[in-house]
Amino acid sequence: MLNFTELTVNLNLKKPLHFQHAPEIIGKMLKVAGDIEEEKYVFSNLGKAESDGYFRDKGNFKLRSLDNVLIEDFARSLKDYEDEYFKINFIMASNKPFDKIKSIYSLNPVFLKMDDAIFWTFKSSGNIEKFVEILQKDLMDKFELYFEEKLDFDDSFIKFLNFKNEKPFTYIKDGKKCFGYKVYIEPKEDDISQLLAFIALSNGLGHLNEEVGGGFSNILG
Repeated sequence: MLNFTELTVNLNLKKPLHFQHAPEIIGKMLKVAGDIEEEKYVFSNLGKAESDGYFRDKGNFKLRSLDNVLIEDFARSLKDYEDEYFKINFIMASNKPFDKIKSIYSLNPVFLKMDDAIFWTFKSSGNIEKFVEILQKDLMDKFELYFEEKLDFDDSFIKFLNFKNEKPFTYIKDGKKCFGYKVYIEPKEDDISQLLAFIALSNGLGHLNEEVGGGFSNILG
């Protein structure tokens, strides 16, 4: 049965981190701790930031992948991990089996790079069909990465799409701004659409999943 594993990582923060910068620091920690080159995972931010936008003292983040062996490697490498920003206290693992998905909501912004390496925004593009096209291509590429076969699917997996913010959220990566939107999606009921929605949950919507947790999403309903 298709499933993904989720790690919940509890940690102490050694210094305050702004919500725009924390994802990049988490992403770098994961690459250093695991010494892992495979890009088959996504992670959340540290929860809800304080009113000034900073995380302080303690936090949690979630790490997901369809590759259960990869997650096991992360669990071992993150145990007792400590650096200048974090001291990990404990890790909990849970298994999420494939099931019908009515709707998903991105907790981290969805970042989509267009052909000219500019992020899709209402200002830079505004073309919703282009947004869906890039989003769908990325999910189908992820399917091919995991299952080593191509999907024969020309339709959109999305039945309903709603952008939850008018102005893009900004995360920082390598000193540069990344622009993205939080979205609500109702996938279609057919098998392939449901599979693509499940891949979105396990590995994130859009780009920068491993770098800043782009498109980390949860099920609604």
